[in-house]
Amino acid sequence: MIQRSDLRLLIGAFVALVIVSAIIVSRQEPPAFPLSVRNDRQYGVMALRLWLERSGYQVRETNSSASDLDDIDVLFKLNEYSWDMPSEDVSGDNLREWVEAGNTLIVAGTPFALNDFLTTFDISLGFYPNIQTQTIFISAAPTLVAPPVYETVLISPFPIETERRDVVPHLFTYDGQPVLVSFPQGAGVVWVSGSTYPFTNVGIQRADNGALIANMLASVPSDATIGFDERLFYQGPNTFNDWLFGTAPGWGIVLAVGMTMVYLFLRGRRFGAPIPLPENRLRREPVEYIQAMATLFRRTGQREAIMQHYQGQLRRRLSERYGVDPKLQGDELVKRVVYVDPSVDEAELRDLLTRLSRTNVSEHELISVAAAVDGYLKKIS
Repeated sequence: MIQRSDLRLLIGAFVALVIVSAIIVSRQEPPAFPLSVRNDRQYGVMALRLWLERSGYQVRETNSSASDLDDIDVLFKLNEYSWDMPSEDVSGDNLREWVEAGNTLIVAGTPFALNDFLTTFDISLGFYPNIQTQTIFISAAPTLVAPPVYETVLISPFPIETERRDVVPHLFTYDGQPVLVSFPQGAGVVWVSGSTYPFTNVGIQRADNGALIANMLASVPSDATIGFDERLFYQGPNTFNDWLFGTAPGWGIVLAVGMTMVYLFLRGRRFGAPIPLPENRLRREPVEYIQAMATLFRRTGQREAIMQHYQGQLRRRLSERYGVDPKLQGDELVKRVVYVDPSVDEAELRDLLTRLSRTNVSEHELISVAAAVDGYLKKIS
């Protein structure tokens, strides 16, 4: 049989394990995904977020759902990897309606991640990036003038392909392929970039890339709210089961529980206190202690103590039943009880309290008074 001390130790160990696991999870840093605003490394976009916040914009993360876009004026959708796409992607129709309501959408990434989404706007990215040159010039008719951008550097940009006639190209490669365009969509504007380099922590360090992003936000109010689509980067556990079976601390708890159960099974132990056999029960029954105490009182002649005990029991019951002070004198106590409940037999109660106040009573009288008190208590119960 398992001892109580062992059981307490086992429960304490489980509680400590759960607390340590919760602390580890709460202090665990999220993965540093590229193009995430939580990533401070080379190809994260934390620097862009900090720059926008210091410029006066309100910046927050979003999952691009229809309800989550209600308070956002500008959305950055920066994606590179199509295999990170969740099974239920946000519909491009929702974002198109959001843009048409007068908002600004800035899209950058690779065709593998964005082309399915960009079909909503009748535009796409070519699958062969320009890897021969990194210097991109603006178009012959300058369009990036707030502030002026004359040239910038993009790393292996993907060309932009479209049949739309309202597209405004802003940057070209040496061979004339557009890599940055914008076009109106309803009352809003969509910017599409074939390269994510200008938005990254390393790319935004170039002044011309900062000026490029400033042009994209030139028509946006200074107190606008800017959102970053982060749903691809942080698909963490949403339920306790996901955390328990999908994280290292959770699997640690499962393994600890399993190993403990196997150990207890192999040791042949069972939970619960041991039940002694009938012949091994050496403890006395409660009635035996009561009889022993009564015998001692009888032999020592402590009848007054027993009378006081019964009187105190009666006074407590009267206090509980009628709400009177149990410490009142006998006559005053009777008057209060009769005042509260006129149906009480005043003479009977007064006689009972008088009998309980006597001293030097005989054993026969003690038994008579005890029986009278017991009967009266049953009557007022």
